[in-house]
Amino acid sequence: MILDQEARAQFSLLIFSKSLQAGNDVRAVLTKEGYEVFVFNDQEMVIQRSIQAAPHVVVMFLDSLESEIDPFIEKILKANSEIQFLLVGEANRAPRMMAYRQYNVAGFVPLGENLHERVLWDADLICYQLYQGYMNEQLSEAIESKENEMTKLTGKIRKLESDSHAAPAFSVKDSLQAYALAHSKEEIIDTFIEQLQKISQFHKEKIHGVFFRFLPTVSSFVATHAVGIDIESLRGVGGKVAGNEAQHLASFLEAGNIPTGLVQLLQGPLHVKRPIARPLLVQRTVEGLFIFWSLDELKKSVKNLDEVFFVFALQYQIFHLSKRVDSLNVEDSLTGLYNREQYNRKLDEEISRARRLKNAVSIIKLTIDHLAEHEQAQGIQQRDSVLRTVSAIVRKSSRINDASCRTSENEIAIILPHCPRKGAAIRAERLRRMVESHDFASQGIRITLSLGISEYPTLSKSASDLDRSSSEAMKFISDRGGNKVCLYKPPEGFKPDYDVVPI
Repeated sequence: MILDQEARAQFSLLIFSKSLQAGNDVRAVLTKEGYEVFVFNDQEMVIQRSIQAAPHVVVMFLDSLESEIDPFIEKILKANSEIQFLLVGEANRAPRMMAYRQYNVAGFVPLGENLHERVLWDADLICYQLYQGYMNEQLSEAIESKENEMTKLTGKIRKLESDSHAAPAFSVKDSLQAYALAHSKEEIIDTFIEQLQKISQFHKEKIHGVFFRFLPTVSSFVATHAVGIDIESLRGVGGKVAGNEAQHLASFLEAGNIPTGLVQLLQGPLHVKRPIARPLLVQRTVEGLFIFWSLDELKKSVKNLDEVFFVFALQYQIFHLSKRVDSLNVEDSLTGLYNREQYNRKLDEEISRARRLKNAVSIIKLTIDHLAEHEQAQGIQQRDSVLRTVSAIVRKSSRINDASCRTSENEIAIILPHCPRKGAAIRAERLRRMVESHDFASQGIRITLSLGISEYPTLSKSASDLDRSSSEAMKFISDRGGNKVCLYKPPEGFKPDYDVVPI
């Protein structure tokens, strides 16, 4: 959920504070983190600026208003209905500000210690939610554009197929059907290689080719797939991109160039004389580079090679963009944990896997004790701050294969694969102690958790039963004062589907 400086740089924030010193102090913190920030101390100037160049967020100190808040906000929203407001004021004004949520008031920060950092925290949250929306829109547009390209290409190739009396070496219909069965990028590449082999057989011109995946962290290309040669002899071999090549790598590759590191490999061990390079790009990001060649000069195959590569590249991009859209739809925007829908999917998957492998899977359900009272006393923003902090502790204490999810307003569920109930109880108690000992001094409160545990197969019979039983255990201990861990007790006579080692 954290925005980096590059993402923050896409957002413009306007600070309205009658004290330029206070406004500039906040501006300094926001600017340091990458935001574009402007400060005004005049109400009319804020309205005019919003009309002329609408910011994404207006950070408004409530004591700066010279009139009622309603007409001020309405004038700004009339200029641009998407502007969000982050209010700063005395804590006792928070309850009244809740009525303005329908006017894009997305946050309230009480005056006090660490004000600048708390404004940054809430600005990040607001901009992250906007960022998700923008990304969804852009990805949807990109997918639609690629699908339109595919439709046009399909029409052209089918016309050529119908005009030709000979059987085509490459069928768009068969190609699309093959790609539709792919469930990963690797399978899409494998499908492309299978089509290259068919073209090679059809024209009786043996095509050789290697796909070098780009690893941006080490600025290198590494061989992962091949056609016409044994990939095992090349797997992991590649070359580093030179500094001048890396600066504009996508354009460098689109011009038909091959990185120096790969040229040395092609001319040396592979003895390639006339390579044909085709970069694989997604939204100007380099995914990899295909390099083709033949022991004889490619004549008939080259035309089909370009056709089949173009269809492959479009299918790869559509798959990549679709997965990006999916990933944006599985995350809870406040905490960065998985959302309820993803929790249900993960739980079904883990129960199926546990049954197949005869393993245990447990759930820890937790709720923050007395959160409603904290919200009433401290305000919504402090409540959200507590939820984010607890979620960060949950992530920090989780294993790599755990799934941490926000399943309701004040409920987090942790799915623990391959973990029997005793192991889950140990994990839950450690988590309870971590939260209890955490310093929530900036909020001026003490936070504790109530945690419920259940396990499949020895305490429940199904995914829904595991979810229900862990909730019952959590509610049982919460109703009795909280700050404890409760293990669900199955009804008398309960028989598990199979036996597992308790720990």
